[in-house]
Amino acid sequence: MEDVELLDGVTNIMERKDQEVRMISVRLHPYSAIMSRGIERITNMPIEESFIEDLAKLDTLDMSDRLSAPDPLTRVRPAADMRCLISLIDHVTERTRFRKELRLLRIARQLEEFYNNTSDMKEARHQAEGFLNRRLRRLFPDMNPDEAAELKQRSTETMDQIEQRINDERKAEVEAKRAKTEASPVAKSDGGGDDNMELSEEEIKKGVQIGRAEMRVAGSTRLITTKMMPDSDDPQVMVIVMCDPETQETGAGQAPWCQTGHRAWP
Repeated sequence: MEDVELLDGVTNIMERKDQEVRMISVRLHPYSAIMSRGIERITNMPIEESFIEDLAKLDTLDMSDRLSAPDPLTRVRPAADMRCLISLIDHVTERTRFRKELRLLRIARQLEEFYNNTSDMKEARHQAEGFLNRRLRRLFPDMNPDEAAELKQRSTETMDQIEQRINDERKAEVEAKRAKTEASPVAKSDGGGDDNMELSEEEIKKGVQIGRAEMRVAGSTRLITTKMMPDSDDPQVMVIVMCDPETQETGAGQAPWCQTGHRAWP
């Protein structure tokens, strides 16, 4: 699922979009001279990627020379590779367990697109169910009833897994935003604070400090960065302060413009 190019390539083989693949699947000449129709069970797969590279760079005469070489190993190896390659293609194009898993991957990718194209989970579910009910048969017309029922059942389970993953991701995003908000200094809030976190000389003389106070914000408790100073009645207690909007004087305790009652610490 993560290697889009690989999945596209294997899906194209499975759907027999390439002419050579169609010729291999029905064993037209020259493939009929290599293997008969039907899946041949090959227990040992000696084929390597280098054989595919050889097919791309060698012409017909070069490959013919290898197949008729005096050395048995030289001529047997490409013949064995040909049979292995055809067998691998058969497992993708014929009714095998591997092809069934590939079809599930193909369906899963389509289901992912429905959920990626909208944030409305109900709408995505509606589109996905419509795809399974109406388009699945057209996508794989050679399905028998048993395979169709299994693919639909497992695809429904895939939808449930996708929705669960999306819900978990959304919850994680909300928690991450909440944690970031709580951890970030807030200069000003409804409960008190000051846009300017610089202390003036007058504020320093009065014992004003910059600290964090526990306050209720938007229904939750948060630590708010704000200015505070010792309470005039109890110097051991730090209280949040505000400036007089008219005189810009900072005060605490009995000053009418001060917001008191919130315990705070530097």
